Amino acid sequence: MTFLRLAAVVFILGCVTLAWGILGTSIELRTASGYDVLGEQVQELWGAPHYQRAPFAVVSDDGVLLQEVELLESDIEVDLRLEHRRKGLLWYATYEVDFDAYYILQNPLNGRGTATITYRFPSSTVMYDEFEFRVGDVLASPSGGTGQQLVTQVELNRAEQVEIHVAYKSRGLDQWHYSFGDSIATVRSFNLVVNTDFDDFDFPDNTISASEKTPTEDGWSLEWSFNNMVSDADVGVRMPSRLNPGPVASRMSY
Repeated sequence: MTFLRLAAVVFILGCVTLAWGILGTSIELRTASGYDVLGEQVQELWGAPHYQRAPFAVVSDDGVLLQEVELLESDIEVDLRLEHRRKGLLWYATYEVDFDAYYILQNPLNGRGTATITYRFPSSTVMYDEFEFRVGDVLASPSGGTGQQLVTQVELNRAEQVEIHVAYKSRGLDQWHYSFGDSIATVRSFNLVVNTDFDDFDFPDNTISASEKTPTEDGWSLEWSFNNMVSDADVGVRMPSRLNPGPVASRMSY
């Protein structure tokens, strides 16, 4: 083989390699862009990722704000049912969530006080079926949009306890999170059980792994139990994703 023929072969091989590299990069970028654009449409039609925060409570006396109140107990059960949905040529990990939580709040004052309890929806782009936010015998009626928060007040005697109940059925995408608060929080007598109907779950970055993981007939039972924990991390579950054709074609091109 002459030098010119060898140079031609090397040149052609380099061009083909470059072309495949450009094709792979193009497929990867278009897939990522398409996933984000179509993902916004999926969120509008189905629901966005859920970030459920614990109820926030403060106690006041004669209208003067005195202090934030920690929850004495939290007993939460969540059912996650996964159903992958396709938009265009891309698959999305959509899920249904059944949330049921009971909390105990105690008046820390030496006398009578007014407890103001705030509940924040986990997402503003979804619907909530069978929704209930109840503090003692007071049932809060939702008003405005789901991007807003619900606030209710109850009068409590010295050291009196009150039960808070939050329940709903809703839909989300990709991940489900539970947050103890907006910053470092003290978590007492906390128990959360998440039941899944799928196997290949994961825990999102910067979240606390489940204390116990028990296989069930349909999937897994994940439990978080804390007696007296201080943390600024959340807990959460990431849904398993289905393989999309774009990344496969991209890897084959490289």
